[in-house]
Amino acid sequence: MQKFQRGKIVHICSVAPSKKILNSQIDNFDEKDKKKIIKQTGVEQRYVLDKEKEKISDLYLKAADETLKILAWDKDSIDAIIVVSQSNEFRFPAMACYLQGILNLRKDNFLAFDVNLGCSGYVYGLNIAYNYIANGLNRILLFAGDISSDVVDFNARDTAFLFGDGVSCTAIENKACKSYFSFKTLGEGYDCIIAPYGGGVYANERCRSF
Repeated sequence: MQKFQRGKIVHICSVAPSKKILNSQIDNFDEKDKKKIIKQTGVEQRYVLDKEKEKISDLYLKAADETLKILAWDKDSIDAIIVVSQSNEFRFPAMACYLQGILNLRKDNFLAFDVNLGCSGYVYGLNIAYNYIANGLNRILLFAGDISSDVVDFNARDTAFLFGDGVSCTAIENKACKSYFSFKTLGEGYDCIIAPYGGGVYANERCRSF
């Protein structure tokens, strides 16, 4: 277990994309199944990225602008950007570096990097931020977001009604606050959540096939 005496969440902002999907209107399931699943999960609607009108970076920037406006933080007072996501808008650079440039944050003594994690990523991101706070950083913006609609099978009962898209921005400041982190990793279960296509192995196989 890791314990921290400093590091406090001072604001959280979440932003959903513009396209709304009502689970009751999904075409892939009959009415009886839809009503049963909606009742069991409590999820009646979801939001997904409208790729003709918006990008995930637009959502990050909107979350950042709202956070900075509410907190009235001077941009020069921010020490780091951490982005937790498995939905890269482009192969490189890191989304954190892109946001640092677009937001016109300072360049010197500034950290910006991405963390490639899914469901557990937010907690890992917080832990990383708290470690930096414990070592002297003052203010950090932690972004988390994914385009789950890119990888979810909308014909599968266990995923079609649950997953949407969205991002969040968490502002963390160097203030007295106790926190505790304890992690457990079950790497042997990778095959239950693997998305095998699009990575280097698949790309190499395609190259060899030509």
